[in-house]
Amino acid sequence: RNLMFTASKYADGPFSIRYSKNRGSKKIEQEPFEFIPVGKGRKVKAGAKVALLTLGYAGILASKAIEELEKEHLFPGHFDMRFLKPLDESLLAEAFAEYEHIITIEDGTIKGGLGDAVLEFKEKHHLLNPITILGVPDEFIPHGSREKLFEIGGYGTESISSNVKMMFSKGEY
Repeated sequence: RNLMFTASKYADGPFSIRYSKNRGSKKIEQEPFEFIPVGKGRKVKAGAKVALLTLGYAGILASKAIEELEKEHLFPGHFDMRFLKPLDESLLAEAFAEYEHIITIEDGTIKGGLGDAVLEFKEKHHLLNPITILGVPDEFIPHGSREKLFEIGGYGTESISSNVKMMFSKGEY
């Protein structure tokens, strides 16, 4: 909703939005519009050791996974990147500086998506943090409910939780 508002005010070039087919809540629909600075993400939640970088609807999946992980005393950080292009490099630099492992999560294709952009950033800046990329794999995905497709693709709440738990259980930290 706020990205649509921002796009209507943006005059510096094309603006593309990939949005969910889900309907927002009535509460959100009644809030005033907010202009979002183009190319700027936001830190949703501070945490430790693992940063979840999300784009779009994947942020909701990550938030649900974080709620469950916190019950097990695992506290990953969460960054909503908001934009793929331009990518918020200052927010990425913060995530790489504060967290040992980065997980990107997107409700879109892995190839050419957020994960690839974060890998390019890592290489450009000679960073060593391990990265796990979750999103739609480059293969045929069968028909199913959205939740089923998230799990088939490996980026649903259960998959996010398993990846975070695996990092902690391996004793990497």
